[in-house]
Amino acid sequence: MGIRGEAVDEHTGEKTEQDNFILFQLTLYLARLEEGEGNLQASLRWLERVKTVSPKPEEIEKQIGELQQKLSPTAGGPAATSPGR
Repeated sequence: MGIRGEAVDEHTGEKTEQDNFILFQLTLYLARLEEGEGNLQASLRWLERVKTVSPKPEEIEKQIGELQQKLSPTAGGPAATSPGR
């Protein structure tokens, strides 16, 4: 995708509850978009950012764990597929 995380955080000063909610929505959307495009590493980076503003960070942590399992060669992720595929 190519969107830098710093661009999302350019707002300086104290973040309001509304700022955090909008940041949560945008970063979660970007994480899902990257995952849908097959960019799992980028999706993980966005989910890590989502976790910092999520009202339920434990749910985001669970999603991060699931995504990390997809990336793991032993979990049947892309590295575990045969070269002929």
